[in-house]
Amino acid sequence: MTRTGALAQLLGSLFDTRELRTFLARHEGTARLVTAVNFDRPLDEVCQLVAEQLERKGLADGAFFASLEVVVPRRAAAIQAVARRWIAEPDEMAMPAPPAVGPARILHLSDLHARPRTAWDSQPLLIRLVGAVEELVKQGLGPDLIAITGDLAFSGQEEEYRLVEAWLRTELLPAAGLTPSELLIVPGNHDVDRRACRSVVVQAVEQRLLRGDQSAVAEVFGDDAQRQLIHARYAEYLAFLKRLGVPHPAAPSWSLAREVRGVPLRFAGLDTAWLASGDDTQGRLVLGLAPVNAVVPTLRGGDPTLVVALAHHPLSWLAQWDHRAVWPVLRARAHVLLRGHLHDPDYTQLYSPQQSFLELPAGACYDGHAWPMSFQLVEIDPAAGQVRVHLRSWNTSWDRWVPERTLLPPDGVATFSLG
Repeated sequence: MTRTGALAQLLGSLFDTRELRTFLARHEGTARLVTAVNFDRPLDEVCQLVAEQLERKGLADGAFFASLEVVVPRRAAAIQAVARRWIAEPDEMAMPAPPAVGPARILHLSDLHARPRTAWDSQPLLIRLVGAVEELVKQGLGPDLIAITGDLAFSGQEEEYRLVEAWLRTELLPAAGLTPSELLIVPGNHDVDRRACRSVVVQAVEQRLLRGDQSAVAEVFGDDAQRQLIHARYAEYLAFLKRLGVPHPAAPSWSLAREVRGVPLRFAGLDTAWLASGDDTQGRLVLGLAPVNAVVPTLRGGDPTLVVALAHHPLSWLAQWDHRAVWPVLRARAHVLLRGHLHDPDYTQLYSPQQSFLELPAGACYDGHAWPMSFQLVEIDPAAGQVRVHLRSWNTSWDRWVPERTLLPPDGVATFSLG
């Protein structure tokens, strides 16, 4: 028996499911595992999942076993026996340790369009998506992070986000072996509650921002009262982020530094939907130079950090005056843009004297069956100087997600230079 199996067996002899969950929640080093494991499964399966998570995240240390002894002192001898083996012996059958440097893997989803009235149609696809992620994990392609680039909901309502939250917590995150602290999320136009956009004051602020003045955008972005007027349309979206406990600020735009498998990354969450309060928004959206400067870093020469931007809309949907200001900045500072909105993956790579800029749309996870549906796993591999994209699309005939060999022959994988 592997040491992971021995630990799983020990946990099953010490606790029932409820007691194990309580213990993990109270132990300082393991509290985050509570959201990473589905405790509705049989006890032996739960214990195996917990043991694997402890192995993967390096949490089964001396303090962990000491806590077990405090809680169940009558089993001290059995606990110490497993602890000695765990700490002193290598486990030949355990999963191999990740490489020292890269590749960093990001599961990129977009456009879930969750709402109760279509759950009968969307849920089977999302359950199958979880199965596809489990297959990636088995293939050694388990993600380190999950990025969702907008339109999680259909109309920015609480009940829609409750559906997404339940799916993330009980299905997707456990399948990927991750917790909410590995989620990166930006809003889309369907995350806007349009009822909060009807105020005359809000519409007056919007009209001012659409006149083509970057100084007006900077003023609103820097003024708490005016910014809150605009962000009121995101009330349920922001409450959803806070409930989840995402690692970045619970805000429409944000910045986050994270080292993943030795790869230094800076993520920039961009809000392209903050003025998307109506229909026919192409060419009328505003990102704004002030928000971009606030979250997209200027790297010093020789800095190995890779900048990954997240946005919902294609940058070509910005108003011309705004596109003219922000596009050169993003192209010069960011290496990769993950985005959604258009339900047709169409990869773009541009080269400049500074570096290449790679735009990777995910497609839609669900928007009825009139549109193609897809998601992707993105591997950022600085050691190889490459970005690899594994694209999965929904195949109605097979009732499952399959490698997209039409767009990316022969195996659904595209490789781009990271220059």
